[in-house]
Amino acid sequence: MSLSLYPLIAPVIAIVLLVLLITKVKLHPFLALILTSGFLGCAAGLAPTAVVKSFEKGFGGILSSVGLVVSLGTMLGGLLLESGGPDRIANAFIGLGSTRWIPAAICAASLLIGLPHLFDVSFVMLVPLVYAIAHRTKSPLMMVGIPMAAGLYVSHGLLPPHPSPTLALAALHADAGRTIFYGLLVAVPMSILSGPMFTAFVMRFWPVTPGDGLYSPAVADNKPERQSPLLSLVLITVLMPPVLMMIRTFVPQLRGDRHAAARSARNHRRSGRSA
Repeated sequence: MSLSLYPLIAPVIAIVLLVLLITKVKLHPFLALILTSGFLGCAAGLAPTAVVKSFEKGFGGILSSVGLVVSLGTMLGGLLLESGGPDRIANAFIGLGSTRWIPAAICAASLLIGLPHLFDVSFVMLVPLVYAIAHRTKSPLMMVGIPMAAGLYVSHGLLPPHPSPTLALAALHADAGRTIFYGLLVAVPMSILSGPMFTAFVMRFWPVTPGDGLYSPAVADNKPERQSPLLSLVLITVLMPPVLMMIRTFVPQLRGDRHAAARSARNHRRSGRSA
């Protein structure tokens, strides 16, 4: 094996090992990540003791910068989950238009619901709702499920306080408000492409309907009845953290630009008088 290719081949082997440990061995992802990182460190030429020390230092550094953000985001998601807020958002979006707008509506709702929730929590929470919406609107099941998963994936991969975007934010010393703002600029068109547009393409070849045995009333209707919170209160709770982060970033900048423009105008007037 060429030494010049080894730095590229070792990470590929580590990724394959990680996938196999999770999918085939059924190992917990956290343990699989630890073993894979240990393998990658040893493959890079580090001694086992140096790998352990490097892992401890890196893990501690990551937690010191992103642990609080991820924990608070998880707590907010748990509060919304227990209050029935995601169901309220999804039902409100579904009721905005006709059946043909369901993929766009459920994708937008999933993108919004996924902001404070971790992906696995949001997915498990919304799957019964997907079955219920498909049954209630007599729509193909995949027409609801694909855009739901697309919205959650995009939110999980691009927007804080999810672990990966928050880790990238801390590693690059980026601004949280700008990260959310530019993340939304990318997330919205990506959600449209991977949600409603991809669903319309797939449904030409795989029109699975609730009547094909994929719908189970016991699964969809198993959730206990409870009083739904106000939609306005749910939206405020979900949107307040990212809005506050963006205000913290852009309002001082706009204020500074106005002050700079005012100072420039005063200097210009003074120079005109002196002339």
